[in-house]
Amino acid sequence: MNLKEFIQDESINRSWINEEHICVYVRRSKRFIDGQLKDCLDLANVSVDEEERGKGIFSKFLIHFEKEAVNLNRTVYLENVLEKRLQKHLMEVKNYKLLNFHCEVATFIKT
Repeated sequence: MNLKEFIQDESINRSWINEEHICVYVRRSKRFIDGQLKDCLDLANVSVDEEERGKGIFSKFLIHFEKEAVNLNRTVYLENVLEKRLQKHLMEVKNYKLLNFHCEVATFIKT
């Protein structure tokens, strides 16, 4: 399944998305954030082919994912971001809000 198929089939709430050089686990969810129950699109697990890392594959996927979330009026929820460089990039460049930080692992949202 690719992201377009997942977005179009509202009966599917979670799925592994397989696109060229990237595999991503996504969910539709409702989360209590900042005192409100919000509809979210979760990005929970990402794997980029080792030989393709550092070539912008995840960045391109995230841009597309964010656009779909906007179209669906959903908050983007990025779960368990481990890489420090990505954590910094999400906050400083992509305007994500740090929701939780525990044991070097960060969770972010973008509304």
